[in-house]
Amino acid sequence: MKGHAVLSRSVVLAASLASALFACAPRDRAWEHVAEVLRAETGDAAAPKVSFQRDSTHLSIHLQAAAFAGMPDSVFESKARGWAKLALRTYERGAMLDSITVSAGDDVAPNVLFRVVRSYSYAVASLR
Repeated sequence: MKGHAVLSRSVVLAASLASALFACAPRDRAWEHVAEVLRAETGDAAAPKVSFQRDSTHLSIHLQAAAFAGMPDSVFESKARGWAKLALRTYERGAMLDSITVSAGDDVAPNVLFRVVRSYSYAVASLR
């Protein structure tokens, strides 16, 4: 059992180190620009965060669900499509993208874990 305790501490330490490195990693300036434009469109409460999902061809936009509480899904989906189009026009490497996901959710652990409440993915071809 002593070996399991050492292994568990090593895993916790590795997870903590990975979380710290992720939080301190330099942000992509192009992502930050897209987030600023989206913030102007959605409002500060949405707190948009932009990153890649899977690889550099799939842009992911995370918004705080509380900013859209009470908004019907059909209205949110329509707005999400508009935000995805805006992100595509704004992102300086938009030509490299094949898809964009817009998700609304809650931070469970900031910059580490995000619980999705609503999510819509779009092929870039459908946004042009």
